[in-house]
Amino acid sequence: METVSYEIASERPSKLVAEALVLRQNSEVVKARAQAMGLCENLTEAVVSVCCREHESAERTLLVTHS
Repeated sequence: METVSYEIASERPSKLVAEALVLRQNSEVVKARAQAMGLCENLTEAVVSVCCREHESAERTLLVTHS
């Protein structure tokens, strides 16, 4: 049986994504956490986009309907 080896650091972006989605964190929180982890700018923007797209869209919809 073949074993797969990977670095612990490779789990960090996926953990950030999972927590951001479950906790419904906003883009500022996700971006700050990604930067603190040392993620490159492109990966940070991708994580923010994936994690916050639905949350930010829902917030904009709420603002428009309650204005």
